[in-house]
Amino acid sequence: MASECPVCDGTGFLLEDVCPLCEGEASDSESSCHWCDICQKDIWKSGLAERKVFPGAFARSEAPGPCKWKSQTEVSGDYRRIVVLTGAGVSTSAGIPDFRSSGGLYESIREHFGSLVPAVMDCPEELLSRRFAQQNPQLWEQKVLPWLRSWKMDAAPTLSHHFGAWLWQKGWLQRIYTQNVDGLHLHPSLELPRDVVVECHGSMAAGLVLYGDPLPQHFEDCCSEDFDKVDLVLVMGTSLQVAPFCGLPNMAPKGATRVLVNQHLEDCRFNSWSPKNLGLAGMRMATTTRIGKRKAVQLRPLWWDRKGSSRWTQVFVQSTCDSFVESFYRSKAEAN
Repeated sequence: MASECPVCDGTGFLLEDVCPLCEGEASDSESSCHWCDICQKDIWKSGLAERKVFPGAFARSEAPGPCKWKSQTEVSGDYRRIVVLTGAGVSTSAGIPDFRSSGGLYESIREHFGSLVPAVMDCPEELLSRRFAQQNPQLWEQKVLPWLRSWKMDAAPTLSHHFGAWLWQKGWLQRIYTQNVDGLHLHPSLELPRDVVVECHGSMAAGLVLYGDPLPQHFEDCCSEDFDKVDLVLVMGTSLQVAPFCGLPNMAPKGATRVLVNQHLEDCRFNSWSPKNLGLAGMRMATTTRIGKRKAVQLRPLWWDRKGSSRWTQVFVQSTCDSFVESFYRSKAEAN
């Protein structure tokens, strides 16, 4: 039976730092393969062999105490300063697909503007660039901008959005940083103060941060303020592929806990600044950037990196964002 597997317990994830079958430590080299004879799974190909995976859930302590994290593997802590980072995954259950998915913004751009701007058929993000807005001011003001402001604006906040508001009400949330432009974190029903939410790329309603634009000064100021003392960074629904947002989890101080929630954890393993993707031609490419007061924030993922595992307590949850939140609330109810 899969539950008897000493390697992955039927999950496909390496449960211990050292494989109990071959007694080999998981390494950063993909030449080291951990094969489960019982489950018939290549643990390396699951993308998670380097580090443990903790299928944990939140458990609330009595107010006004801190938020507590507990898991099946005894990862625990009291968290009073939580930063939440969100991407498209927190809004998909509201009917808003991510930009690149079927039915997403890029597909809609091709459908609506492909005949007027043939270049968007190959590169839909061109329509969202500052260069395009400056070169085509009439088209931008009369057609593109009104269309963007009406796109998917009837969506309602999801359980994940309400979770962020709940953390704020409990006094545990320091800030929400979001890549999303749907404005749902600031939906009136959530009653979150505007300065608690950093819309890193703007919003459809209030104005987008276009390709080629600097991020808002509010982003820089909040990053300088938030990350020195944060004790939990909760990353939900983003594969961390876009700079400088992808560097934010790496700003957590040593000893903090980082939690990564994504339906496809494999998508988070590498980005454009990973050595694997840079290759020899990109070795001179800068892999760090300045964010707020930090002069050299690493842009590549450090979740499965030895540096990351030694610097932070790290938790991986392969799940939809709403399912993760549901698990949290169930755990809270059981704790009560």
